Parts: sequence; structure tokens; C-alpha cells
Amino acid sequence: MQSRLGTTTTHNLLDSLAQARTDEVRAANDRLVLVAAYLLERPPRGPDDVAYDRDAGLFGDRALSLAGEGAVEVSEFAVMELGPVLGMPLGSVRRLAGDVMELAQRLPRVWARILNYSVEGWRARQVADLTKKLSLEAAGWVDAQVAPILHKRGRVTISRLVEKAFATFDPEGAALAAEEKAEQFRVDVDLDAPTLFDEDTGHLGDGPVTGHAHVDATMDLADAADLENAVAAIAKDLGGDDRFAGWSLGRRRAKALGELARRYTSGSSESGTARVLHLYCHVDQGDLRGTGLVSVDNYGAVVPLERVDEWAIASGTVVRPVKVIDLNAEVTRDGYAPSVTQREQAALIAGGTCVYPGCTRSAWLADTEHLEAYDDGGQTTSSNLAKTCRSHHRLKTFGGWTYTQPAPGTFIWRSPLGLEYVRYPDGTYEQLTRQAA
Repeated sequence: MQSRLGTTTTHNLLDSLAQARTDEVRAANDRLVLVAAYLLERPPRGPDDVAYDRDAGLFGDRALSLAGEGAVEVSEFAVMELGPVLGMPLGSVRRLAGDVMELAQRLPRVWARILNYSVEGWRARQVADLTKKLSLEAAGWVDAQVAPILHKRGRVTISRLVEKAFATFDPEGAALAAEEKAEQFRVDVDLDAPTLFDEDTGHLGDGPVTGHAHVDATMDLADAADLENAVAAIAKDLGGDDRFAGWSLGRRRAKALGELARRYTSGSSESGTARVLHLYCHVDQGDLRGTGLVSVDNYGAVVPLERVDEWAIASGTVVRPVKVIDLNAEVTRDGYAPSVTQREQAALIAGGTCVYPGCTRSAWLADTEHLEAYDDGGQTTSSNLAKTCRSHHRLKTFGGWTYTQPAPGTFIWRSPLGLEYVRYPDGTYEQLTRQAA
């Protein structure tokens, strides 16, 4: 550190930090402006466009309305292409595109503050995220109210202004939204492997060596109270079991939720019934050999071997041996549809996610597609099969993208603009030298 900075004083360091923050704000705001320019430069293709593919139909490029009333639609394929350039998964890119179009076309005063760097882009995106549901008139009112104070106000203040605008300019819509609030109730069970560092919170996450999953819910108050009572009661009972007596209350509550689920799926009041786990485990992968850890590929996790033992011996668990899938075998079959073995092999080779650069969607839920189209002579064989989510499957089929698999799990993608990316078996990727389009 000293050799890089040389001899510096505390004041110089603080000045450098302040300049670094200024540079960071400028770079982030410039990115928003560039995204807006790119999306406006690449409008959706339609029937009047000479490049429009009528055979693509609903599977080709689509016009997305990602912002509020009055904002132009954007090309879905153009949005997808932003992903690997910005290093963002598709869902995040869609939110970014929607926020940018909302700001550039419906919130001109806030957008002006982005252009002159007087407010951070993330603050402006908070406004855009909330105003998309508003009419053009209501969004304009919020824009006028928020723009002068945005640099010193948080999301709570903005939310109150948005709700006030909604009620003032569209009282019937506000009343209907209140009645339909229950449609926002949800339960999310995230089985994807957590990361060591959570970019949203800036804190260390659980890490991949856990075998954990995240559960998040928004519920009716009465239902939530019933769930709390059930979880509390089961957790208390678990405390009397020698197997769980040493566990913390939080850990027993988490276990109680799983017990509650198994009791329902079995139609029984007995603890720990009807659990069937399908696990694809490897214990001999180079980095794991001798560590006592196991790779559970279809859940994208690395867990201690003892954890697998714990899962297997739980009361009522069904253990079913499965055949070993050789990832190096070339499995070929006649006909278009891949076999179950080929689909599982492709998911394991993909490393658990869609093979498009930067995509984090599960390979186990993705399409199994032919790299060389079956109708063009491509075989239904391991080296010609890959796992892509439905969105990136469409991008490849109708968006002009191509890709090859020079080695199992390694894919080289090429965009219509000549950008090339190599996607590695562990899910990481990098951009290669730009080729002529």
C-alpha cells in the first residue's frame, strides 16, 4: 500500500477518497446515460422492419414495456445483450433498463441531476422503481417534488410522495391497488447456492459450504400468526429430542419449518415423513478430495459429508440410489428429444446454471437445446447439447447469437455485433477480442 501511494498525509488520503467517490458517481451516472442511448439506438424490430423475421413469431424479439405510461418500448434482445457487457444477470438488467427508461422519458428533472452528476444514480433509480405505476401526470408531479431534495432524502420519503401522487391523481386506481394488496403476498424458496459476498448488503453471506437455502415470505397477518405458533411449538418439541437439544432456538425454528412441510406432504402428524431428496453428489473433484466436503451439483452447493448423513438419516427420508452419470461419456440417441440421462448430464456439465455468459438461472429448470439445430443436421448427442434458460434459448434461436462448445462445459458465444465471450465450466466468463460483425 505504501509503495503504491507513496508518502501521504491524512489530509491527502481524505482528499483522494473524496475524489474517488466523485469519480465513482460520475462513472455510475455515465453508465445509466449510455444504457439509455443504447436502448434508444436498438428499438424493437417489427413487421415494417426489413430485418423482421416473420417465422420467429412470438419466440423472436419482443417489445418490452419496462417503464411507465408514455415511455417507449425497448427490444428484449437488446436488453439481453447488456447482461454480459455489464456483468449482470437478466433480471437485474431488465430492472436497470426499466429504471433508465423511466428516468430518461418520464422524470426529466431527476434525469437532469444525473446528467450534471448532482445526485447519485442509485438514488435516482429508487425514484424510478416507485413511479412506474403512476400516470404520466402523477409521475411529473413526483418528479417536480423529488428532484430538488433527492440528494438528502431516502426511500421512505419518496414512497410517501409516490403514494400521495397515486391517491391524488388516480383515486380509483389507488383504492383498487389497496384491495389487491394481497396479490403481493408471496413465498420465495431460493435453492440456488449463496455467495460468499452479498453485493446487495455488502456483508459476507453464508458461503457455498453450507447446504443452506433462503426462505422469504410476505403473508396475511393472521396466516403469519398461525405459522409462528406452529413453528414455535415444533421448535419447542425439538428441544426435548436428544438429537437437537444442543441446537440454538433459531436453528430449531428453521428445522421446525421443514418438519411442518414434511408433515403436510405426508398427510401425517408424525415428524419427518415423506422426504425424498434427489442429490447429485461428487466427492472426488480435485479441490474437494480429502476435505470431507461433497459437491451437491443440482443444488449448487458444497456441504460437509456429515450434512448429507444428517439429511439421509432424518425420520421418514427415502433414500434411492441413482446411476452414476459419466460427464465425459458421449451419449447419443435418435430423434430430436434428449433422454433423461442426456438432460441430467447437460445440467451437470453446465455447472448448474444456464450456459449464457453471466446467467444465474438454474440449469435444472432450463431447456436442453441443440447447439447445431436438429433441423440443420445437428445430432442429439452430448457434445451438441447445452442448457439454456428459455430467454437465452430464444436469443440464440432468433436473435442472431451463435455458440460452440470446444470442451465439455466451456462455451464460446458470439453476438450479432461481433462481441465474443467464453463461458467456463464453473460459470465464470470473460470477453474475448471483438470480432468483425
